[in-house]
Amino acid sequence: MQELFTKTVFTMRPGEACWLHVARAQRLHLECASGIDVWITIDGRGGDHWLRAGDDLALLAGDRLLVSVQPDAAQPVKLALIAPSRVHQTALRKLGRALRWLRPGKSAPAAINA
Repeated sequence: MQELFTKTVFTMRPGEACWLHVARAQRLHLECASGIDVWITIDGRGGDHWLRAGDDLALLAGDRLLVSVQPDAAQPVKLALIAPSRVHQTALRKLGRALRWLRPGKSAPAAINA
């Protein structure tokens, strides 16, 4: 089995805050910030989290979190939600075989020509 990831990137401005609801386990990665600019609190979990560029925070399915950017941050911050997406290699092989006929000089399989 090969593990692939989906990545959703978003930008927040200084002073901005938003609530996120996490549907499945993933991590929040702070890609770009000028300092310790991002503050996160997760409902039902004790303690707050301060992130700087390059930091990650593991999130669980069902987490609801408040993400805030310090009002005095020097620039907007860029965050990424990164979630694993498991794909079976056999499914990838089947897809590769099905698409081989697209190569120049190949004819489509009989099932497609019919």
